Amino acid sequence: MSKRILKVSASLLLAASVLMAGCSAEATETEKKKKKKDKKEKETEETTLDTTEETGEETSSEMTTEETTEETTMPFAPDTSLYEAYITGDAKLVFHAENDLGQYMCLSEVLNDGESYTCKELEAKAVTIDNYSTMKVDGDPEYTYIDCGEDGIPELLETLSISPTTGGETFILSMIIKEIDGELHLCYARDSWSRCYAAIAENGTVVVDGSGGAFTHYVEEEFVDADGQYHYYYGCCQEYCPTQLFVRISPDEYDYVDFSDLDVDEFMVREYWFELEYTERQSFYTYGFYDDVTRSYIADDSQFAADNPYRMKFVPFDLTVYTNTEVQDILNQRAKEIGFPGN
Repeated sequence: MSKRILKVSASLLLAASVLMAGCSAEATETEKKKKKKDKKEKETEETTLDTTEETGEETSSEMTTEETTEETTMPFAPDTSLYEAYITGDAKLVFHAENDLGQYMCLSEVLNDGESYTCKELEAKAVTIDNYSTMKVDGDPEYTYIDCGEDGIPELLETLSISPTTGGETFILSMIIKEIDGELHLCYARDSWSRCYAAIAENGTVVVDGSGGAFTHYVEEEFVDADGQYHYYYGCCQEYCPTQLFVRISPDEYDYVDFSDLDVDEFMVREYWFELEYTERQSFYTYGFYDDVTRSYIADDSQFAADNPYRMKFVPFDLTVYTNTEVQDILNQRAKEIGFPGN
């Protein structure tokens, strides 16, 4: 039987240990000594480990069990039997197209909304997505227990590496699966590749980091809550040294903000939005400068006077512009409204 790596979040282990302590009022001397020994060993372990071997990315605050056979379950864990059954191919998950955020590995192209699939059926369908003529899954899927919403109830993060059989771009397909009323449901699916990476944290928050070229960089933040519901926090596109800034001024109208007569060598414009769908975005902007050596952003609210030459460039297009401080306040308020973890 093939082996797999199963990672378990530290918070889930802690929550489960508390549950076990409540269920068992007494422990033998041997068990006490073993727990002390285990605790000491855990304190010396590294808590940062690779979440996706192919991309080299790292996710902190995770702990991994040793390689185990399919029959082995993680110690002191809440009930994960349905997840384990899915991993071994004995249970199915319900696919929800609305939770498919893939751009190249778009499961909605090959799976039917509301239908159920085993892990092997999902893999077989995923490699038929029409980006390349022949695709394959690289190695075994990786499974990690995470804790969306930090309520002590586990969700399963499944990661697939998919690439063309003839060589080329490798895609990483990440899926968050949750047990709801005795069924497994797909709560989130997004792909990563060489120019875009979705980093999924232990608490269900996601940072999507991508490049649109040498002078364009974008970031999106989103999360899955304790109920398995997906939420889009915000998106941001950063344009470095823009002599002309491409802007959408109405649903069907586009134009360019011309900065060519100003010094833009270390100038940066940030566009923000709260809408997932591009056609629905109500963008707002801020700007500043950056250190050409460290590429770090320099927020300077003194540059936003009405007669500032950079500020005046936005006026003819009736674009909403805020200072950097105002933008941070708006993001903080948005985080509170949607329940973004940590706010």
